Amino acid sequence: LLISTQLYLEPDLSVQRLSRRLHVTVRALSVAINRTQDMNVSQYVNQFRMEHAADLLLGTDQSVAKVMAQSGFLTRSNFYREFQRVYRCSPAVQRTRE
Repeated sequence: LLISTQLYLEPDLSVQRLSRRLHVTVRALSVAINRTQDMNVSQYVNQFRMEHAADLLLGTDQSVAKVMAQSGFLTRSNFYREFQRVYRCSPAVQRTRE
């Protein structure tokens, strides 16, 4: 569902909203993601967001702020923190890597 609908790009996505879309309880969704992916729901969603952001950074000349917004992040600090955690560099540096 996350991939086919690109639901991960919606900045107001929550575990509650996702569980409703999947017709499962929040607990069932959380347990399933934790067991199968070894991460929580937020980390799982952010994984898709990070991949999308990296693709935009490498494939377009859009500003980092625009990439952040189009990737489902509401705050600059959260975007940069997650980007640094995943790619071990800033978005600007990632853009020059390939």
